[in-house]
Amino acid sequence: MPWSEELSTVPMQRVALVAPHAAVRESLVRIAGLGCIDLDSAGGPGQAEASATVGRIRALRESPAQPELATARPDPQALEGVGTAALLAGEAQLAERLNAAVHRGTVAALAGWCPAAEVPEVNARLGDLGSVLMPLRAPPGVDPPTALRTTGPVRRSFTSLVTTYGPPRYADLDPTWAAATLYAVMFGMMFGDVGHGALLLLGALGLYVRRPRRIARWHDAWPFVAAAAVLSRVIDLPFPVARGAWQHRRGPGRLRHRQDDAAAADRQMVRRRRHRLRRLR
Repeated sequence: MPWSEELSTVPMQRVALVAPHAAVRESLVRIAGLGCIDLDSAGGPGQAEASATVGRIRALRESPAQPELATARPDPQALEGVGTAALLAGEAQLAERLNAAVHRGTVAALAGWCPAAEVPEVNARLGDLGSVLMPLRAPPGVDPPTALRTTGPVRRSFTSLVTTYGPPRYADLDPTWAAATLYAVMFGMMFGDVGHGALLLLGALGLYVRRPRRIARWHDAWPFVAAAAVLSRVIDLPFPVARGAWQHRRGPGRLRHRQDDAAAADRQMVRRRRHRLRRLR
């Protein structure tokens, strides 16, 4: 991949999902499985269904880690009885998207954004449903949503670090590699010690093999921890050499004289205290 593409965000295409009424839900479920399309949402008559579903989620007092979708439309009341908050959250998001659809005759359409390179693959997944993803002209004055490249485990690890602080604007450069270098060097300087670097390397190995299981959720962070571990060991290497060169330049004689002067000052202070005690007596 050319560096011009490496340093830029993912090109986005304005699209419209056009699907028959009977296949709208299935099309949205397949799109959600791909995870690359950002569809618009709007308020309207159908918003009441989404609000009611959100109310059911709050009634469960459970915060789902990731919304899920069922292939067939489930009964929200039945899901509430089972206590499945993840499916309820997925149904709430799906109701919001269905509410934003524009209906004409026997088809419904939803507008959104999709990475330009993913449009053919999405159409291949939707072909058997009679649905299609149609490219549109981008509306003037509207910036597409920013999508950063996540190709490879190393880039995916540092992309998560960038998005933690908020994605950049669509027209800006992708700061992933700059942030990766800066943070790895910074943490290497903070832990600048061979022993600390070994502990970090051991932690990176645990993240890579997903052991113990309680840290498996942070598996994607292993390249970042490994880079910090290697740099902490590398940065620590010059310091013992520098300390040895400084002591050699100063010489052992001067150090011995300083120790003698300190001992003489201590003896003089002891004599003064004894003299004061004798005068008090």
